[in-house]
Amino acid sequence: MNLDKEFFLGIMEIVDAGRLFPRLFMGMTAFLVWDVVQWYQALSDPNTQQASLVVTVTGIIPAVFTFYLNSGRKWKDGNSDSSN
Repeated sequence: MNLDKEFFLGIMEIVDAGRLFPRLFMGMTAFLVWDVVQWYQALSDPNTQQASLVVTVTGIIPAVFTFYLNSGRKWKDGNSDSSN
């Protein structure tokens, strides 16, 4: 039973170190924004509701980028001494 727990903790350590979920979320958001902008540019006569959708979707970018930058492990320098 202990081996199973250690195995899964090792996998989660790799997922955390690689930041797989934040990278996946960032990629999906980039695709969403690109697809919405392409759709909007293909419209012949866009109305205000369609423009509002584009503004909302592109407004997600700063929040997602902040989430990506603040996620993941906070690495500590092994050479630094806390007493200094």
